[in-house]
Amino acid sequence: MAIYQAAIERRQKDGSAPDPNADPTVLNSMVGEWIWQRNKDQRRFFVEESFPMEWSYPNAVPHGLCYEIKKDPVPVLKPELVQGDMDYWSEYIDHLKNDPRFEDDIDAQRSFSKLRNTGGNIYKWRQMPEAAEKAYRQALELWPGNTETLNNFSELLLQQNRAPELRDILERASKADPNNGLLAMLLGNCERKISLGKEITALETQWGTTKDAKLFQQLLAKYSEEGNLAKADPLVKQGAILFPTNAEVLRDVVNYFAIQNRVPEALEYGKKLEKVSPDDADLKLGLAKFYMAAGNRAEFYRMVKEAVRLGGLPMREKIAMEPIFQQIQAEPDFQSLIRNAQ
Repeated sequence: MAIYQAAIERRQKDGSAPDPNADPTVLNSMVGEWIWQRNKDQRRFFVEESFPMEWSYPNAVPHGLCYEIKKDPVPVLKPELVQGDMDYWSEYIDHLKNDPRFEDDIDAQRSFSKLRNTGGNIYKWRQMPEAAEKAYRQALELWPGNTETLNNFSELLLQQNRAPELRDILERASKADPNNGLLAMLLGNCERKISLGKEITALETQWGTTKDAKLFQQLLAKYSEEGNLAKADPLVKQGAILFPTNAEVLRDVVNYFAIQNRVPEALEYGKKLEKVSPDDADLKLGLAKFYMAAGNRAEFYRMVKEAVRLGGLPMREKIAMEPIFQQIQAEPDFQSLIRNAQ
């Protein structure tokens, strides 16, 4: 129970932390960490990872078929260690393939491929893309249908804008395993990435000659879908200058920042939108959420009262049912605000 509670608290403090209610491996990983923390001073730890334990990666050093969790963090994996790891697996893969039993032993293929996948994950976490790619390719050499590796490898190649190359890899894997739903999904995502790139290129060409509000919204939506903040953020600043009173543009910008949980920016543009649409009750409610997330309780109550003034009883009912406000349900000010809705 204590480990579960710790996972919940970690999730509450950091929205990007794993959710133990959605992913049961989170607790298994935390148990592993608990054991390591209490024994790392007495003995060395070697792990055959069956599910990702990212907490261990700062201390992780490849060691043959497994990896060692060092007592202290390892700042850098030295080149000779990485090369030794690559050489070990190259030789071991040759050893396995020279065994006639390996070709028909799907369990062995999956097991050894999964072990090599772990090395790729460690290198990927350490932002060593070349080493990660080599490890993932070795894992796929052992078992081309390893969906865990293909998923991780997909992320790596897409980050490097190598979608066409990834598509070829996924197409071969899908042909070998046509009933694999995850492979079909990965291939679909890859094909969407390729088509999205073409759509963005066309829109960028138009945007270069025509500064149109609808075109801005389309391009921002495409950048958001691609996750390209490096291009989206400057576009947002440009759009705010070009269309300072366009409510639809400002609303899209607010949503762009809200989806990323970038509360200060969402508030900044939400205030701009409020000046354009001062009687929008739902906007007041949205601003109230941002103020609550920012810890500004006074502005939260001011804004939520404005939402009720403009939205009446339906807005009271909406606020009373809003999940994000459950933590303050017992506050007298909040009870007074929603009393007529109950």
